[in-house]
Amino acid sequence: AGMVADPQFTLYNGANQVITTNDNWGGGAALATAMASVGAFTFSGPGSLDAAVNPTGLGWGNYSVKVSGVGGATGLAIAEIYDAAPAGTFTPASARLINVSVNKPISAGGSLTLGFTISGSTARTMLIRVIGPGLAQFCYPSGAVLADPQLTLYNSSSQVIATNDDWGADAQIISAGSRVNAFSVGSAATKDSMLLITLPVPPPQGAGYSVKATGNGNTSGQAIVEVYEVP
Repeated sequence: AGMVADPQFTLYNGANQVITTNDNWGGGAALATAMASVGAFTFSGPGSLDAAVNPTGLGWGNYSVKVSGVGGATGLAIAEIYDAAPAGTFTPASARLINVSVNKPISAGGSLTLGFTISGSTARTMLIRVIGPGLAQFCYPSGAVLADPQLTLYNSSSQVIATNDDWGADAQIISAGSRVNAFSVGSAATKDSMLLITLPVPPPQGAGYSVKATGNGNTSGQAIVEVYEVP
């Protein structure tokens, strides 16, 4: 499949209110500087139809980004979220990015991938989840969720670091989920997949990882892939 020729996105807060939208990024100097500061790859030029914004002043809370194609355009697209606050400005009370997730249907034989980068000089403990059956509590129709998800974690060299099929009601995962306010799937074993893992962060550029979600047995359905930093 080709790329989406003209993507656009809308940013919502936790109350599903629109914060901002963007169709074409426009080549603004401030936005280009912000993208460069976080190491984002550059667009082809000011006339690119790619979409981007740099909202400031976002407080604690949940946010979501909806991506679509202008005029019904279809194809591949990547949605990226960066915490662009300068490192020297952080305080213990600063709002910062602690969780990213993607909620999307996975087709039979297909997959859903979420990439993330950890910066700094010390290892970080991460909670990674691929939830299928656990979405039933959110009123998805019977049979609509991914019945048996599989989780695979890769490093930046596309090498497999860890995998999980069924999370097994692991007590440490339950505790970590509570600490980061992840929604509960209960305390009994389910077919959802989860990992609690400490990942190295080689300085100074940070380390990139990716999570791939698939359905065992050629299953398909709605799934959410989540990555949390565990304090």
